[in-house]
Amino acid sequence: MSAPPNRKDQARRLIKAAYAELDKALEHLADLEAMVDGNPTVGDQTKALTAAFAERWQARYKTEYHVGNWGKARTQLRALLKTLTADEITQRMDAYLSNMDRFYVTNRHPFDAFVKDINRFWQAPSVAGGRPVGCQHSPACDSDAAHTARKLTELRGY
Repeated sequence: MSAPPNRKDQARRLIKAAYAELDKALEHLADLEAMVDGNPTVGDQTKALTAAFAERWQARYKTEYHVGNWGKARTQLRALLKTLTADEITQRMDAYLSNMDRFYVTNRHPFDAFVKDINRFWQAPSVAGGRPVGCQHSPACDSDAAHTARKLTELRGY
């Protein structure tokens, strides 16, 4: 005989809660293991990534960066770190902040849009491995086309 529907719903909620607690415990174990091995924890990585975003944004817009909710941003970065390395996120951050799409430029490259569209900024590793000729930008442009677009935007004054 099967359990009444309300008991099944209650059991499903408990199973879901147990999986959430298990995920938290696994995150804590991974952080402890990183500490023992002398590696940065996920928390250390999210702090470094939020600082890197703010630094790069400030370099682009020449003003202090203010995010509405760093707690939310760090939660989003924690989720990204489950599938991407910190270096991959930083590379995509650079590509995002150099993107000249009208939406991003008009809205001044918001952090939430970066997280939402992060897969749009995946780039194959550069064959040459260097910056385009004449590029003095920081972060460096990843291609001649990106450098030309960025230079034109600077010359136009936006």
